[in-house]
Amino acid sequence: MEIEVHPNDDLIARKAAAIMAVDARVAVPSRGRFIMAVSGGRTPWLMLRALADEQLPWENVHVVQVDERAAPAGDPDRNLAHLRESLLAHAPLLPDHIHAMPVEAPDLNRAAQQYAATLQDVAGSPQVTGSAVTVPVRTDRAGSYTVRWRMVASDDGHVTDGAFSFGLRAKPLPPAPVSGVGVPAAPEVLAWLQFLGVVLAGGALTFRALVLAPAARALGDRSDREAGTAIGVAAVGAAVALHAGLFGFLIGAYPIVGGGIVNVVNTQIIPIRVGTHLGQAFTLTTFAWLGVLALLVGAWVTPRRREPLLACAGVTSLGIAFGISWASHASSRGTVALIADYVHLVAGALWAGGLVAIVILVGVARPLSRSDREALVLASLLRFSRLAVMMVATLGIAGVYLAVRELPAVSALLTSRYGVTLLLKTFVFAGALALGGFHRRIAVPRIAAGAPAATIRRTLAVETSLLLGAFALAAILSQTAPPR
Repeated sequence: MEIEVHPNDDLIARKAAAIMAVDARVAVPSRGRFIMAVSGGRTPWLMLRALADEQLPWENVHVVQVDERAAPAGDPDRNLAHLRESLLAHAPLLPDHIHAMPVEAPDLNRAAQQYAATLQDVAGSPQVTGSAVTVPVRTDRAGSYTVRWRMVASDDGHVTDGAFSFGLRAKPLPPAPVSGVGVPAAPEVLAWLQFLGVVLAGGALTFRALVLAPAARALGDRSDREAGTAIGVAAVGAAVALHAGLFGFLIGAYPIVGGGIVNVVNTQIIPIRVGTHLGQAFTLTTFAWLGVLALLVGAWVTPRRREPLLACAGVTSLGIAFGISWASHASSRGTVALIADYVHLVAGALWAGGLVAIVILVGVARPLSRSDREALVLASLLRFSRLAVMMVATLGIAGVYLAVRELPAVSALLTSRYGVTLLLKTFVFAGALALGGFHRRIAVPRIAAGAPAATIRRTLAVETSLLLGAFALAAILSQTAPPR
């Protein structure tokens, strides 16, 4: 919040008038009118007198009263008298655009109800009938009118807005930009960072518990040489995802609140946090990521309990992926679509996380003798290959189901942003699948025949990069409305 201090009432009045003038110039092109509510007192009168000297679209300015004294018309104690003297006498404001409180009426309760109806008539009161929202627009004068709308979906919390212009006996002008300060971050990037956290913490740690640790024990190797690196990578992923979720919630809440950054800071976020899937997912994932970080710290300081704590952290991180699906478009398509989206995400995280864990293993196993190193990597790759078939099949089935559910026709793959992005994701996924097939059919048999394990580090890194690229496209899809 910015506080300005001025030495006298005149400067305060002129500064306030300048602020009001800016708001009026923005409001009229975007909403068709500017409505200001004024109260009594000497400072508002000075401000209104200064405002009268501003160049404004006065024919679209309306003035309503905040308070008024119950006194006869023309009484010098009436705020309306000073309002007319300070503004109407000096600015080309239409007389019927000053909406006075009817305090001369004998029944003030009925007069208050009458004034409430007047305010609704001036500002417009929306009527909701099913899925249609009707807002009356006063088009009593020729010119260009702009209608802006904003909708908050109660299921997934996504905000959809837009604007269109129409002309009344005049050519419509393009909608003017909305005032306010945007949040300088792309929601697609934040969604990808949350996916990355699930991969590094959930996929890698769960894969380590299912594949790497059993493979090492089968070879009689009970050391946890790569545990420190795995903990560090998972902690980075969890911390990044935690902060990405926070900023993602703020960006999701910002268009609901509107206005400048102060509006977001001062707003009451509890209805958004509790009443939308976006807010519910934010609450769930925030506390869950904090729990994952606590488990990672516990694994670091208690070596004897490291393996079960890391396994628990991995499974919890995969559970957090449900919160991401809960805040996506799939949650509004029913329970089956929600489960398919979650399974799709978990399968991809296990695949990519497994590759990350293998790359870490190849790196930290260098101090071992070549025979021990090759045996450990080969045993891990063989176990990974068996699991990879199930993960790829699950990923493909869930992905096809979601695509069929979201796309109204095959032509939407080429005619909509959602469809084109889905195609790109499919191509990237196909590239990763081809490399996975290469590793399973060619690379692993070569290592079994005596080739060095380090020969696959480069192709493993490329496969991992392709999967992370597929997650980036999935993040774009999560922020793109499917065609209808």
